[in-house]
Amino acid sequence: MKKKILCVSNSAWNFFNYRLHVLELLKDEYTIHLAAPYDHYTGKLPFAFSSIYLNPKNKNFVFEILTVFSLFRAIRRIRPDVIIFYTIKPSAYGPPLARLLRIPCIAIITGLGSGFTSRGWTSAIVFCILRSSLRFTQYSVYHNRADARFFSWKGGESRSKQIVHPGSGVDTDYFCPKKTDDTDFFSFSNKSSAQYSSTKHNSRPFIFLFCGRLLRYKGICELSECIADLVRQGYHTELHILGAVECSNPSALHPHDLAAITALPGITHWPRTDDVRPFLRAADCIVLPTGYREGLPRAILEASSCGKPVITTRISGCRHAVIDGVTGLLFRSGDWPALRECCLTMYHMPEEKRNAMGAAGRKFVMDKFNVHIVADSYRRMIKGCINGRGRGNENF
Repeated sequence: MKKKILCVSNSAWNFFNYRLHVLELLKDEYTIHLAAPYDHYTGKLPFAFSSIYLNPKNKNFVFEILTVFSLFRAIRRIRPDVIIFYTIKPSAYGPPLARLLRIPCIAIITGLGSGFTSRGWTSAIVFCILRSSLRFTQYSVYHNRADARFFSWKGGESRSKQIVHPGSGVDTDYFCPKKTDDTDFFSFSNKSSAQYSSTKHNSRPFIFLFCGRLLRYKGICELSECIADLVRQGYHTELHILGAVECSNPSALHPHDLAAITALPGITHWPRTDDVRPFLRAADCIVLPTGYREGLPRAILEASSCGKPVITTRISGCRHAVIDGVTGLLFRSGDWPALRECCLTMYHMPEEKRNAMGAAGRKFVMDKFNVHIVADSYRRMIKGCINGRGRGNENF
């Protein structure tokens, strides 16, 4: 009989977009059960699903108690052999409950985010709760070494139980360079057909693409102003923004902010999509000017897997996903003149050199962040939990 694995996250959307490929590689060996708040992605998940009460941005103490009880009831009802907790809140509340029910567990810290970027009482409380909870895990998994060191130095966590993991894994067969001519993708939209009458690079704008959540921490406002300024100066370029407004996030752009951004010259917004590949393949360069403490930005890894060069910051997580000058360009977070210089460098770069940078990025992802590498690591951790070992250091 196959062992049962319970995976807990803060949304079904998170499972669908970030965990699906690696979990599908494990389904023949284990029975996979998912638990998260119900949303419109729940029906797209090919595994048994249990809805729990959890709001990742809520700060109300009463509602947080309800979250703990909801999670406890789900674990007790499912009775898994191993639990994997993803993201901050499940990793903060889940491990003590797993210990109470005598179930081994793994906490995967996918990124520290705004709760640790900002300084204040909220950040301090979240850190204290998470630090205490991680004592009850068999493995604590981080997506970059900086986050692991943060909990080792400030949290007092033993490094012997930490694993630095290559993200959630990228299916490099799915995210691959274009097999057909996708460079005219934007020209077939109802947004800009008049501008893109040809697919030749010298007769269409140079396309920068931002792909991600529309949060102020991500630098989307500054990037838009940067590209709009280049357009005003006569550069033949455009910025396409792919992502939805998340009104529940305190750092999210408001709809009127997005309207002001799209009113700038050369800026186009696209709503969230379940398939980003046509956008990635049609772009000339992907830009993520974030000041947000990332784990391993999936947008960067997917873009590199599709053979596209990347511009991003030197902040934790981003700098681990890009080799500066080889697979993309890095600049210091918040240094907006440096962002402008990176954009101009990429704009003026010969197409052959830019393609070589994209090819190097794809090789880097295939060697370091392939979903099969991640699945093998999951298998080792799960076996360690089942066999009662669960203490080992694996670095990628």
